[in-house]
Amino acid sequence: MKKLLLVAALFTVSGGLFAEYHDRFSNYGPDLANKTLYKPNNVVSNQQAQPTILPKASRTIAQIISSNPNFSTLLTALKAAGLVDTFNGGTEFTVFAPSNQAFAKIDKAQLDALLQDKEKLRSILLYHVIPGIFTAKEVAQLRAAQTVDGDDLKFAVYDNGLKVNGANVTRSDIPAQNGVIHILDTVLIPVG
Repeated sequence: MKKLLLVAALFTVSGGLFAEYHDRFSNYGPDLANKTLYKPNNVVSNQQAQPTILPKASRTIAQIISSNPNFSTLLTALKAAGLVDTFNGGTEFTVFAPSNQAFAKIDKAQLDALLQDKEKLRSILLYHVIPGIFTAKEVAQLRAAQTVDGDDLKFAVYDNGLKVNGANVTRSDIPAQNGVIHILDTVLIPVG
């Protein structure tokens, strides 16, 4: 903790932006007190997504997912849906990435069928993505945000941490060149 405070002090002295460390979510990001990122009902739209300062990252979202064995099922799904290149590009995204343990909660036969249904799979995967970069601290201040597929995700903070549509965020604020990743313990399924 002392090293983190020293780093924060160095960033502050050098004129850089460094937000306070939030023990529950391990957040880095600017203070949102003076920013307007929300619609009146606290639902973020694509046009309102604002860039956030995170530690520098050398890899894209797709590169991080492909190099982490805990995301092997997600990588298989991204390949099957034809979405790998989407997360290798320059567009900034916040990805709520289901871990292998999250996918393991789905019946194997259902998961196999889903991997064969490209459109449904694509819809489910894009339901985990919002445009722009939002740290866990910023997400915790929202009630909802619109996904790139047009549906809304709902956010809540409980004693045990941040939840997205009831799924737990098990790790947050993994920086990428083109966004940020928050790991979920459950695969989110869009309603309808």
